[in-house]
Amino acid sequence: MKKKILSFIFYFVVIGFFGITNGVFATDIDGFLVTVPKTLSVNEAVDMEISAVKDGNVVSDYKDMVFIRVDGGISGDQVILPGGGTYNFEPTDQGKKLFSKGFKIMKAGTYTLVVESIIDDSINSQTTIVVKDKKTNEIKNIDIISPTNDGVELGDTVDIIGSSIDLPNTPVQIFLNGQKVASTESDTNGDFSSKVSLSKTGDNNLEIKAFDINNNLIGKSARIHFKVDKNKTIPAIKEVIIDPGTTVEKASKITITLKTRDDIKDAKIILNEKKRPSMDNIAVGEFKKSFLAQKAGKIKLKFMVIDKGEEKIFDKNTVITVNEVTTGLTGTHDSFNEKNNDLLTGEVTKKTEEEIVNLNRIGDVIINPDSVDGSKINISWENIGDAKKFKVSYGLEKTTLKQNIIVDSTKVNVEKIDPKLTYFFLITPLNDEEVPDGNPSNIIEYTFGGSNTCTVGNIHITTKRIENKNYLTWTAAKHVEKYEIYRSDTADSKTTIADMDKIGETKDTKFEYPFDINAPEEKYAYYAIQAVCKGGQKIQIGNVEKVKTGPIDNLIAIIVFSALMFSMYKLYKISA
Repeated sequence: MKKKILSFIFYFVVIGFFGITNGVFATDIDGFLVTVPKTLSVNEAVDMEISAVKDGNVVSDYKDMVFIRVDGGISGDQVILPGGGTYNFEPTDQGKKLFSKGFKIMKAGTYTLVVESIIDDSINSQTTIVVKDKKTNEIKNIDIISPTNDGVELGDTVDIIGSSIDLPNTPVQIFLNGQKVASTESDTNGDFSSKVSLSKTGDNNLEIKAFDINNNLIGKSARIHFKVDKNKTIPAIKEVIIDPGTTVEKASKITITLKTRDDIKDAKIILNEKKRPSMDNIAVGEFKKSFLAQKAGKIKLKFMVIDKGEEKIFDKNTVITVNEVTTGLTGTHDSFNEKNNDLLTGEVTKKTEEEIVNLNRIGDVIINPDSVDGSKINISWENIGDAKKFKVSYGLEKTTLKQNIIVDSTKVNVEKIDPKLTYFFLITPLNDEEVPDGNPSNIIEYTFGGSNTCTVGNIHITTKRIENKNYLTWTAAKHVEKYEIYRSDTADSKTTIADMDKIGETKDTKFEYPFDINAPEEKYAYYAIQAVCKGGQKIQIGNVEKVKTGPIDNLIAIIVFSALMFSMYKLYKISA
């Protein structure tokens, strides 16, 4: 009798605190059906599915809390359980909950997985789980991508690159000539890389191994051999890639990718002996530059790099042919590599061909209001080429643009706009002397209130709890295509969206954010919302907001009180 009284006291305490008012509870089901692999490997994360059942059928309106534990001589830090060992069924679960890769045991042995009701532990499921060590015959293969077997390495270092699809997020160790020289970890795809110093010239051997948390060998590569020759010179330019090829149509965009030795920090293209635009250093040993072919003809390419403090020009006898626009014309992909090293030397000729390349051009232009009443607008544009200055001309007559603004960026704010009138805008690239240099934009017509106008003034971000879920909410903005959500764990008064990570997007005016109810202390994150207008412009809504992400203010007290009541129930059961 006393046992039943305590059981009901605890039952109603949980109901009262967690707001469970409708649905089926533990006393109305026969038990739980737990679907989980019966045999696991150490550290293997697997799915677990828990269903509340009665008469062999899933009870779709089940709403109650369950405890999940593993018995059999294992400590809490050697097992990972869904929800940390508890889960409260929600109406959306429909009596069945799948925990994807939420169950892991880190010690070999035989154990009992127990899932039981918080109200009555006689309503439970017990499953025997066997966890095995990974044996030698289960060792996964690791592929070494770089260096190549029987290859030759030049210089003092080598990039070790490897992969094993069976070993994601796994520590790996690199052994050079039998000695451990580096450690790293594979990513979610099983890929990894590390730079290793080469101290021994001549023959070397390389082997890579992977180990689990208990230092058991779980992965191994074949042993490869390579030679180190420090006397051989690595060419400054390894490869040139021309996209879409060496034959293109007029008005085509041409992209040149230059792959170099790792220590090359500066590279330029020489176009028809005239222009020398700098290439963008997009990665170690890789440069890129794009330009527009304006006229039919030929473009001769050379390259200049700074090699160990000395300016060197390489004539690769590379010519791009630009044809008039025709149908059926296709280009070819042209690639040089270090095997064509004889092409990387040569005299710089003085022949000057007809210049057919114009590096500067204005691409997409976006105009949007920067105020609610339309009296201020924001203009931004794409800069194709090397222009550092731009002239923004505008006015009320298409043929007479009387107002001019010169800026050194690709955006400008224009004030004192009459929202009732139609304006015309023109963007022109300039050189350092503020002389036009390149192709201007088309003349753009703008009228406030058009279908592309995006208005986001006076909109604030708030947080709201809806059906036990936490949301960021805001008022809908006019003519918005979608909203982008950005997040950061740290922020200060200078933090902008550019400093944050994009975590999602939505067409709704709310976005669910994660909330850790089990956090040991108060946690916060910083969120910002960016509206993407139908015209393409992106405008931040409100400010960067500091949002509490755990725990609920009184949740700790609730958990402690609930745990105390449950402990009393357990103690009474033992003594009964």
